[in-house]
Amino acid sequence: MNKKRAIPWVSIFKDWIRKPRVVPYSRYQKYLPGRVNDYLMVEDLVVRKERLLELVNLLVTHDMKRLNEEFYDLISGKNENPFGLDWSEYDSLAPLERGE
Repeated sequence: MNKKRAIPWVSIFKDWIRKPRVVPYSRYQKYLPGRVNDYLMVEDLVVRKERLLELVNLLVTHDMKRLNEEFYDLISGKNENPFGLDWSEYDSLAPLERGE
């Protein structure tokens, strides 16, 4: 009792991959670092499962503390567009200037 133990994140994430719906109800969810927690708390379960798989792959080479500290570099390094935005469609919404 009252002793610190390392949380086995890889095995927990693998369980969550099988059942991504349980993430917000898990007893381990409150121990997730802020950025990782926000990244996993999406409503779409397919996206949540993909993100869990990505985090498991990152946990092989990084610990959870480093993953949280270098989160944006690690996630954007794997996927240049983590939100799935098509910037060309976004740019097409801007009004054209009168010289073009």
